[in-house]
Amino acid sequence: MMKKQQGASFWSVTGTVVIVGSVILLVAKLFPAYAEFYAVKKALARIETGGSLATMTEQDILKTFDRSSVMDDIRNVTPKDLKIQRAADGTTTIVADYQVIVPIVGNVSALMKFHAQTGTEKPSKY
Repeated sequence: MMKKQQGASFWSVTGTVVIVGSVILLVAKLFPAYAEFYAVKKALARIETGGSLATMTEQDILKTFDRSSVMDDIRNVTPKDLKIQRAADGTTTIVADYQVIVPIVGNVSALMKFHAQTGTEKPSKY
Protein backbone atom coordinates (compact mmCIF):
# COMPACT_ATOMS: atom_id res chain seq x y z
CA MET A 1 0.00 0.00 0.00
CA MET A 2 1.33 3.40 -0.99
CA LYS A 3 1.43 6.21 1.56
CA LYS A 4 0.17 9.64 0.49
CA GLN A 5 2.78 12.39 0.60
CA GLN A 6 2.37 14.77 3.53
CA GLY A 7 3.94 18.17 4.19
CA ALA A 8 5.36 20.87 1.99
CA SER A 9 7.77 20.30 -0.86
CA PHE A 10 11.19 21.92 -1.02
CA TRP A 11 10.06 24.39 -3.70
CA SER A 12 6.95 25.52 -1.83
CA VAL A 13 9.03 26.19 1.29
CA THR A 14 11.68 28.01 -0.79
CA GLY A 15 9.01 30.11 -2.52
CA THR A 16 7.42 31.05 0.79
CA VAL A 17 10.79 32.04 2.28
CA VAL A 18 11.60 34.20 -0.77
CA ILE A 19 8.23 36.00 -0.62
CA VAL A 20 8.39 36.58 3.14
CA GLY A 21 12.03 37.68 2.87
CA SER A 22 11.16 40.17 0.11
CA VAL A 23 8.36 41.69 2.19
CA ILE A 24 10.66 41.98 5.21
CA LEU A 25 13.34 43.63 3.02
CA LEU A 26 10.84 46.18 1.67
CA VAL A 27 9.54 47.05 5.13
CA ALA A 28 13.07 47.40 6.50
CA LYS A 29 14.13 49.68 3.62
CA LEU A 30 10.98 51.87 3.53
CA PHE A 31 10.27 52.24 7.25
CA PRO A 32 12.94 54.94 7.92
CA ALA A 33 11.41 57.23 5.27
CA TYR A 34 7.96 56.89 6.81
CA ALA A 35 9.35 57.40 10.31
CA GLU A 36 11.01 60.60 9.13
CA PHE A 37 7.73 61.76 7.55
CA TYR A 38 5.97 61.40 10.90
CA ALA A 39 8.86 63.28 12.55
CA VAL A 40 8.35 66.13 10.05
CA LYS A 41 4.62 66.18 10.85
CA LYS A 42 5.45 66.21 14.57
CA ALA A 43 7.90 69.09 14.11
CA LEU A 44 5.31 71.11 12.19
CA ALA A 45 2.70 70.42 14.86
CA ARG A 46 5.21 71.49 17.53
CA ILE A 47 5.73 74.80 15.71
CA GLU A 48 1.97 75.29 15.39
CA THR A 49 1.22 74.62 19.05
CA GLY A 50 4.39 76.24 20.42
CA GLY A 51 3.45 79.77 19.56
CA SER A 52 1.12 81.85 17.52
CA LEU A 53 2.05 81.32 13.88
CA ALA A 54 0.47 84.66 12.99
CA THR A 55 2.98 86.54 15.17
CA MET A 56 6.06 84.44 14.35
CA THR A 57 8.38 85.72 11.66
CA GLU A 58 9.52 83.43 8.88
CA GLN A 59 12.98 83.35 10.47
CA ASP A 60 11.47 82.25 13.81
CA ILE A 61 9.56 79.46 12.06
CA LEU A 62 12.65 78.28 10.17
CA LYS A 63 14.84 78.35 13.32
CA THR A 64 12.22 76.41 15.28
CA PHE A 65 12.01 73.78 12.54
CA ASP A 66 15.81 73.56 12.39
CA ARG A 67 15.96 72.85 16.14
CA SER A 68 13.20 70.25 15.81
CA SER A 69 14.98 68.60 12.89
CA VAL A 70 18.08 68.13 15.02
CA MET A 71 16.06 66.66 17.91
CA ASP A 72 14.01 64.34 15.68
CA ASP A 73 16.86 63.41 13.28
CA ILE A 74 15.18 64.82 10.17
CA ARG A 75 17.67 64.66 7.29
CA ASN A 76 15.66 64.93 4.06
CA VAL A 77 13.83 68.17 4.88
CA THR A 78 15.71 71.37 5.66
CA PRO A 79 14.26 74.73 6.69
CA LYS A 80 14.75 76.02 3.14
CA ASP A 81 12.39 73.28 1.89
CA LEU A 82 9.47 74.70 3.88
CA LYS A 83 6.86 76.88 2.20
CA ILE A 84 5.31 79.41 4.54
CA GLN A 85 1.97 80.72 3.30
CA ARG A 86 0.24 83.64 4.97
CA ALA A 87 -3.44 84.16 4.12
CA ALA A 88 -5.29 87.47 4.12
CA ASP A 89 -7.27 86.41 7.22
CA GLY A 90 -4.04 86.13 9.23
CA THR A 91 -3.67 82.34 9.19
CA THR A 92 -0.27 80.89 8.47
CA THR A 93 0.29 77.49 6.91
CA ILE A 94 3.62 75.70 6.72
CA VAL A 95 3.95 73.13 3.95
CA ALA A 96 6.70 70.56 3.40
CA ASP A 97 6.58 68.71 0.08
CA TYR A 98 9.53 66.44 -0.51
CA GLN A 99 10.67 63.22 -2.14
CA VAL A 100 12.83 60.40 -0.86
CA ILE A 101 14.56 57.87 -3.11
CA VAL A 102 15.31 54.61 -1.30
CA PRO A 103 17.60 52.07 -2.99
CA ILE A 104 16.03 48.62 -2.72
CA VAL A 105 18.40 46.21 -4.43
CA GLY A 106 20.81 46.70 -7.33
CA ASN A 107 19.49 49.41 -9.61
CA VAL A 108 15.92 49.18 -8.25
CA SER A 109 14.81 52.10 -6.08
CA ALA A 110 11.57 53.35 -4.57
CA LEU A 111 10.56 56.99 -5.04
CA MET A 112 8.28 58.22 -2.27
CA LYS A 113 6.58 61.61 -2.27
CA PHE A 114 5.50 63.15 1.03
CA HIS A 115 3.28 66.11 1.89
CA ALA A 116 3.03 67.51 5.41
CA GLN A 117 1.43 70.76 6.53
CA THR A 118 0.16 72.58 9.55
CA GLY A 119 -3.53 73.10 10.17
CA THR A 120 -6.22 70.90 8.72
CA GLU A 121 -5.11 67.96 6.68
CA LYS A 122 -5.63 68.48 2.96
CA PRO A 123 -5.27 65.74 0.37
CA SER A 124 -1.84 65.50 -1.14
CA LYS A 125 -1.44 67.02 -4.58
CA TYR A 126 0.45 63.93 -5.77
